[in-house]
Amino acid sequence: LHLSPIIGKHTFIIPLLNGANISEQIQQILPDCRVWKGCVYVGARLISPGLVEKFTLKDKLLFGSTTDDKEQQQELRSLLSSARILATIPDDIDYEIWKKFFMISTAATITSYFNVPINEVIDKHMDFFITLGYELQSVAEAKGIALPDDIVFSSIKSQQMMPSGST
Repeated sequence: LHLSPIIGKHTFIIPLLNGANISEQIQQILPDCRVWKGCVYVGARLISPGLVEKFTLKDKLLFGSTTDDKEQQQELRSLLSSARILATIPDDIDYEIWKKFFMISTAATITSYFNVPINEVIDKHMDFFITLGYELQSVAEAKGIALPDDIVFSSIKSQQMMPSGST
């Protein structure tokens, strides 16, 4: 809201926050600007004050809009590419956002619930992790989001690759 005076009808906003409906929320707050959808995959952690360590090798940014000009999306992708940012415009950005939301929300929920890092959840509470995954998969299906059949176990597999102690 602090930036709303400088945001106008020619402004594009691409939120890269973890959530399934972030763009819709922003569009409600700023109805006169164009809000695209996006998500980013990058693993990093704070090592010490002011020092962030990136531990992923395959960073990627996905963005898009089903209502706006594809030419403008390609123009932004080119700009990001020239800055050495791997950006992709997927065929279905909602699907991509839900895949990321699925992975993040199940891991964040279960590590918070047990107050332990992801490796301990996998070692000690796998049954809860699987149950939570199937619950979220049923929510996605109820919302009309067709996630892959193996989404529960592929999400767990991606969490198994996280460094020990990750929360």
